[in-house]
Amino acid sequence: FNEIANLYVSPLSNRANAGLGDLPTLFPQAGFVDPAYNAARVWGAAGSPFFADDRVMYPPNFTWGNRITNAPPNLGAQLANINPSHDASVSLTKLAGRHTFKAGLYWNHAYKAQQLGTAGATPFQGALSFANDTQNPLDSGFGYSNAALGILSSYAQQSVVVEGAYVYNNIDWYAQDNWKVSNNLTLDYGLRFVYMQPTYDTRMQASTFFLDRWQASDAPLLYLPGCAGASPCSGANRQAMDPRTGQLLGPASTVAIGQIVPNSGSLLNGIVRAGDGISKYNYTWPSVAVAPRFGMAYDLTGLQRMVLRGGIGLFHDRPAGATMYSQVGNPGFSTSRTVRYASLQQLSSGLEIQGPPQLTSVWPYEADIPSSTQWNAGVQMALPWASTIDVSYVGQHGFNQLREVRGQQQIDINAVDIGAAFLPQNQDPTLAPSGTPGATAYSTDLLRPYRGLGQVGFNLPNHHETYHSIQTSLDRRFRDGVAFGLAYTLGLSWEGNIGLLQRLQHSPDGTYSLRADQREYEELNKDLGNRRHLLKAHFLWDLPDLPSGNGMRRVALLLNDWQLSGLLTAGSGARYDISYSYLNGGSSVNLTGSPSYPAMVRIAGDPGKGCSSDQYAQFSVDAFAGPLPGSLGLESGRNYMASCPSAILDLSVARNIKVGGNRQLQLRLDAFNALNTIAYSNRVTQLQLNSPTDQTIRNAQYLPSGEINPNRLTPRNAAFGAVTDALPMRSLQAQIRFSF
Repeated sequence: FNEIANLYVSPLSNRANAGLGDLPTLFPQAGFVDPAYNAARVWGAAGSPFFADDRVMYPPNFTWGNRITNAPPNLGAQLANINPSHDASVSLTKLAGRHTFKAGLYWNHAYKAQQLGTAGATPFQGALSFANDTQNPLDSGFGYSNAALGILSSYAQQSVVVEGAYVYNNIDWYAQDNWKVSNNLTLDYGLRFVYMQPTYDTRMQASTFFLDRWQASDAPLLYLPGCAGASPCSGANRQAMDPRTGQLLGPASTVAIGQIVPNSGSLLNGIVRAGDGISKYNYTWPSVAVAPRFGMAYDLTGLQRMVLRGGIGLFHDRPAGATMYSQVGNPGFSTSRTVRYASLQQLSSGLEIQGPPQLTSVWPYEADIPSSTQWNAGVQMALPWASTIDVSYVGQHGFNQLREVRGQQQIDINAVDIGAAFLPQNQDPTLAPSGTPGATAYSTDLLRPYRGLGQVGFNLPNHHETYHSIQTSLDRRFRDGVAFGLAYTLGLSWEGNIGLLQRLQHSPDGTYSLRADQREYEELNKDLGNRRHLLKAHFLWDLPDLPSGNGMRRVALLLNDWQLSGLLTAGSGARYDISYSYLNGGSSVNLTGSPSYPAMVRIAGDPGKGCSSDQYAQFSVDAFAGPLPGSLGLESGRNYMASCPSAILDLSVARNIKVGGNRQLQLRLDAFNALNTIAYSNRVTQLQLNSPTDQTIRNAQYLPSGEINPNRLTPRNAAFGAVTDALPMRSLQAQIRFSF
């Protein structure tokens, strides 16, 4: 296992040794590590200088503001993970006439201790910002001078160190029969049963979210923007306001807008700890899943020269552990605090704020196991010259899939609805009217449908994908000094909604549903990047030897025992699409009226295929335009462009010289990309514009005169539509190898 990964051994990793021992903390237990944690055992046994008295003594993470370049690095939290696993299997086989019966059992147990770290959470050692901040009444204007004076812009800290103790068990058992029906026909069929225990934290530190337990009446209130005087307002007059009383928090309180009003509601509204009246796993799925399998082979000639084969099976896939590990960071076990605009000497004088809690890695309580059906059918034929050919149709359909296999892309059920930022009731009255749509809307957390919560990331197993292909292989065994083989795949289609958002709309009663245009969105984005052609071919040629007699001995010593080999890698280019960015007024909230759902680039003409021989014009840049306000995110799909196809040939020539006994000397020369083929592999695909109302291209490859911009002639400085990279050009490698 990886018990110790880059443990810091410098005494300066302990804040006390770095002269920072007197820095205040926001929690009395900050940095405390439960002695039962694996981290406590490992750090203690290793004598780690940053670990003392069951407490991690890292210095805080410092930030210094935008006036300091090359700022000192921070010491990131060092993990002490362990991940042992145990496997056992047993199988039985019985022969009975033309039947071969098999049965078996497989058990897999895994345990992983993993610290939450700082991903998705405030670091437990603290995050201390001395950044210059015009809103800070104490600000000296420079990060280093703020640090010298003890003036902070913000200080945030997590209450405790969190380590999950994750466990799962997999138990599979099966029974199958291989039945030789006749000399020509064989059937293989069986059933596999799968018990797949969900990965869970045995310490019950994780929590989940139940929408039906969230109550609007229990939701905490959020500070609203208000004016100390006439509205609209700015500067010191724009302040956070308690919505219950209308009381303003005072100057420099705008950082509290959208933050929790203390004691105004439950911070655990709809949130339940594992095992607290629910499953210890935080969710459930079928206890036992059945996976039938069937295969057949039919000898068409009876001579084993041409065989028809086929099979189909159902497979159940355990989700990656990363889809669960972050649950221990959800609200309920630990918390965080942030203090703004204070001095280290008097933290209590600052403004203490707490943002709406976020949840991640939440599963529907009654979930489905990600599964796939896989099938193939083909014919295998023996050919003359010691060769065989295999042609098969291969397909797969995945269902109950996650948006992304490792759960890094989740569905936020607390996303802001499309168009919400354009609604009159969602406009901030303290901001002056703007001609930019969405510019005067409330901040994101004030627009969310479930008040008092931030992002609520769900692993929703309702994605799917389907793949169809023709796969062919041709092989010749080594005979008469020659061997070769090739594998070719014709990708017929690869479609689905993997990676796509669930475009939600929320009702006043707190429920949500898919928007009516979800089907249109999925149809537009169904292409998963199918590559039409893929080819791998290789050959080995043992060059003929000259006879060593008749005075040819010296020539034979020079020309004999040579081999020529090669590898051809060819195929269609990878699929890609075009993105955009605006300098001003072009964020998602300005275009779709929601920070949660992006707009897509508009296709206003024929862009071409996505590849050309012109290094500076891989596609027609004039075919693209930026999206406009009022977008529904349906302007274009994905993977509608194709990179350039490539065909790279690698060659090798080698001579094997016997030097007695089992000893051999090999002289070898490799030529990678021997034909020096130019294969463009990447290009600038982001269209950079001024604003939705000024669609001037900021990263144009060509000047208005039509000439290439002389400052953009190299890939390093390439602009929209130009090549930035290519596969490596020809390179040579010489080797001398002695084997014995």
